[in-house]
Amino acid sequence: MALVRRQSARLSGGQRRVVEFFVGHCDRAVFLTSLGVAREVGVSEATVVRTARALGFAGYPQFRDAFRGYFVERMSTVTRVRLTAAPRRSVGEIIDRVMESDRKNLEATRMRLDDKALARAAEMMGSARTVYIIGMRSGWGLAWLLHFSLRLIRVPSQIVTLGVDDVTEQLEGVGEGDIVFAMTFERYTRATVELFATCVQKGARGIALTDKPTSPLAAPADIVLESPTRLSSFIDSFVAPTAVINVLLTLIAAKRRRKVLRALEQREQDWRRSRTYL
Repeated sequence: MALVRRQSARLSGGQRRVVEFFVGHCDRAVFLTSLGVAREVGVSEATVVRTARALGFAGYPQFRDAFRGYFVERMSTVTRVRLTAAPRRSVGEIIDRVMESDRKNLEATRMRLDDKALARAAEMMGSARTVYIIGMRSGWGLAWLLHFSLRLIRVPSQIVTLGVDDVTEQLEGVGEGDIVFAMTFERYTRATVELFATCVQKGARGIALTDKPTSPLAAPADIVLESPTRLSSFIDSFVAPTAVINVLLTLIAAKRRRKVLRALEQREQDWRRSRTYL
């Protein structure tokens, strides 16, 4: 969109109509061929192709893909269901589409992750006085996974919740020596962003697990771990963020190997006594 704003003054009338069609009717435009767009807008197919090139793209497919990514990140859950679960799609097509999206998210996550940042995050969490974990709404499952796993290896952890205790009381002891680990992805949860900023202001060091460097979690964070969650469905996919959490937990365990082994041995004895597992 920044590119469109910069270049729009240089476009011809026909080219501007093509761009306006994509901006105003993105949900339809991103699934049309160049000929389809030309018919919708009332210009030649050559004008559609020239529009893409005038904006700096190699051709129309690249131009359409850029808008498609922009659209998928912002579309409502209702639109996502309509696109993913279209009546003419077979079960196999839906399975392949969803799994391919997860594969791409994992690949993109690995490319964006900085090994040193991950190692530093693990060191900070492993030596923290308390790790405060914030993940609201759909991020709650990720937050609980991290909280449960840290307690398993006896890293002091507290998950911040809404509607159970007063949040002010839960954050009463936050300060220097603590880590606040927050996660939210576009569309970003307001409560997560605000609570994260509050903890950092109180003196805790912040680690953010989010989808991009422009996320509202990024600015106050000491470390930003990027992991896309894009999925053409009514839900986001947390396969890649879960992988990041698994890596962090493994790094923490490797750093605290003796303590972790003792903790897990004790856990195993407790589980056997209480017959926790079948």
